[in-house]
Amino acid sequence: MFRKFASIAHPDKYGYAYDSEQYKGGELSPRFRQFETYGDRNIQHSGDWAITLDFAIDYLNSLTVAMLDDEELCDAMSYPLNHRPSTEDLKFSASLKYNEVKDSGWNKTRYFSVAKRKVTRDQEKSHDDRYTELKPWHNGTPEAIFAMVVHEYSTGLERWQYAQTVREWAEANLKNGFMEMPAVFLKWFNQDYELARQFRSAFTACRSLSEAHRLRDEGRRQIESYKGDIERKRAAEARDTAALEVVAEAEVEQVA
Repeated sequence: MFRKFASIAHPDKYGYAYDSEQYKGGELSPRFRQFETYGDRNIQHSGDWAITLDFAIDYLNSLTVAMLDDEELCDAMSYPLNHRPSTEDLKFSASLKYNEVKDSGWNKTRYFSVAKRKVTRDQEKSHDDRYTELKPWHNGTPEAIFAMVVHEYSTGLERWQYAQTVREWAEANLKNGFMEMPAVFLKWFNQDYELARQFRSAFTACRSLSEAHRLRDEGRRQIESYKGDIERKRAAEARDTAALEVVAEAEVEQVA
């Protein structure tokens, strides 16, 4: 899928695009693109490139505006804007804490797999890529949890969503669950708190519109299902009535 849309903050210089066929590069997402317009409306006058964090806030806000009149684009956003670890993975990661006495020394090393939610002292797991060695920095803090659940090749946008999920879960479930705002934690925007808040707002607006589209479609499907049930019931009743009429006519003929 490819869509071009105007920039809110830079309409006389840049245009934006969403390209689902892009898979590599970019500080935020390889699918979030930018190009030169040289003031010629939203006509592309250069090759495109993955946006940098400097344009991330404007891109998401501009994308939200584009989504208002484009249901297909709303539907496409349901994937890139919905990356988060499961509650079970968060609980498992928070439970793993290195113990200097029990976990150091010959054949005491523990290995864990978040994907399998398993921990073991089986030293053979040191050669198993699915397992990771438990180290002193695995201490049950939000920062440690994030490092355990985030995927190695996640995009910047995915990492932000994971950090946001970890932050919300940690604040609600851990005694010492403080974690910086995701953009600050990830060291974006020179750790500017105001820009971090603006990014969160832009992401929330974009995801909210995508979710509203999903819920509206779900409502439509439920109504269509209800209508279908009614039509099938009516058709069945019509068949039953027709069958009874045939039987009644046959009985009349027999009497005659």
